[in-house]
Amino acid sequence: MTKDEFFAELASHLRGLPEAEVAEARAYYEEYFSDALESGQTEAEICAQLEPPAQIAARIRADLGGGPDGGDAENVETSGDPRYVELDITGARRISLGIITRDIEIVRGGSRAAMTLYTCVKDEFSALRFADGLVKVRVDKRWSGRHGRAYTRAVNRMSPEQRRLLIMLPDGAELDDVSVSTVSGTLTLRGLGVKEFHGNTVSTRVAVSGCTFARFLLNGVSGDVDMGDCAVETLTQHVISGNLRYRGTIGRSLTLDAVSGTLILTLPGALPQYTFRLSSVSGHILLDGGQRYRGGVGSGPVLIQAATVSGDMHVSLGGGA
Repeated sequence: MTKDEFFAELASHLRGLPEAEVAEARAYYEEYFSDALESGQTEAEICAQLEPPAQIAARIRADLGGGPDGGDAENVETSGDPRYVELDITGARRISLGIITRDIEIVRGGSRAAMTLYTCVKDEFSALRFADGLVKVRVDKRWSGRHGRAYTRAVNRMSPEQRRLLIMLPDGAELDDVSVSTVSGTLTLRGLGVKEFHGNTVSTRVAVSGCTFARFLLNGVSGDVDMGDCAVETLTQHVISGNLRYRGTIGRSLTLDAVSGTLILTLPGALPQYTFRLSSVSGHILLDGGQRYRGGVGSGPVLIQAATVSGDMHVSLGGGA
């Protein structure tokens, strides 16, 4: 298929949609072709990477609330589509994800172990496999280079369900290591038991609930981090901006630092079991009921260290168990 044939077929399938939607779709794919042609790809190679025009049009109509004939429709069907990938990951012990812009959800509580995702473009991933207990997903580096903008727009055109990378684990499953690197989207961890977690995010919202970790390390640029009903032996979070919330138990130490954003900690027990080292350059620190505080207090076995430059800090005791 040539570029002209691609656009002629796309225009035919988009007939009847608002002019603004048709113009936006054409502008997006014009930009995609332009970037790919500059990188040395042929028109035929580009067309092979993209969804068929009929499928693109069906997805756009579904996003607008209308099916192929203009009536109500569910999300575009992905089962049976070769772009829809499902892997049996029975026996998984480690997870390694390198994602640019996706919603990632890793949850425990199902009856089987499986990973599902919908591929956005041909050859989107340089690694997409499960072997020797390791689930590995890596987006090809080209999509963070010349084609980064076009790729992000392609992902954003998908439905929320298609944008999600979902890993389901059965009840009782324990993981040795989870490593996640992501640029944008959301990262959800729910009900997991993990020895080591390592995360690197740019503008990702992180939500963790009902999980246990021996060690949890997260480095982020922006985006809120919310951890609730968790039990962590050693927790370390470093972010530049965004709010940090933690509610749960800490076995050994908790270290949080941020340039801006509010830190909210809710911990069980009473002051004697903790050693607090809290500081903020221009924010307020409120410890257990509103008492203003700066510096160190306590000599308990659990070390709580937190520092901000311009954010407030609120620490409450007696909760989070």
